[in-house]
Amino acid sequence: RCADDRRAAKAYLNAAQAQVSKYNYSRALSLVGQGLNLHSEKTVKEELMCCKAQILLEMGNNEQSVMIFKDALALCNEEPGQVRAMLGMVGGMRVLGQYQEGINVLAQAEKKALNKNLTKELARIYHMQGNLCFPLGKIEDVLKYHNLALQYAQQASSIELEANALGGLGDAYYVSGRMKTANEHFHQCVEISRQNGFSRIEAANLSMVGWSYFFLNKFESALEA
Repeated sequence: RCADDRRAAKAYLNAAQAQVSKYNYSRALSLVGQGLNLHSEKTVKEELMCCKAQILLEMGNNEQSVMIFKDALALCNEEPGQVRAMLGMVGGMRVLGQYQEGINVLAQAEKKALNKNLTKELARIYHMQGNLCFPLGKIEDVLKYHNLALQYAQQASSIELEANALGGLGDAYYVSGRMKTANEHFHQCVEISRQNGFSRIEAANLSMVGWSYFFLNKFESALEA
């Protein structure tokens, strides 16, 4: 920054992302704010805005997060960036209970991702579609979308997205009353997450291992989980 280098904004973005990986959100927010104050290329500014919006989402400032993701979407001309911003928007919409609005945004994102064959993004889109259909009681769609999420996660060779999809399938089978199958999927999800350090995914699904054991009348295993 002191040398007035045009790459300074990107350096702030990288530094902010490093702090996000350590869950130092306040520090990350400060860094991304400094990056946004610098002159930068349009793509870097869009990345900085998405990073700021994601940090705000993690900190629970959902409405502001959605607004900034929308601003980033308006700034971006390339489809991969547009899809990234749309996914971020829907993350906030889900927390705010805007389920149908989120589904509508994901339908637009799906078209763009299919157009560019963005397999990782498609895995995320379908995972979020399944999650949004869950509170709406669309159980068949929950199963359909999480199966698609698993399919694209495997195409993308992403272990993390595969673990996410397995957890989603566990939810689908759980709410359908298929406890044995749900338990198997939750187990796979947790095991993959544990082996690869995906602590958030493990934490989100480990309790469901316990609940599915409970409804299988395996109470000791349920308590252990």
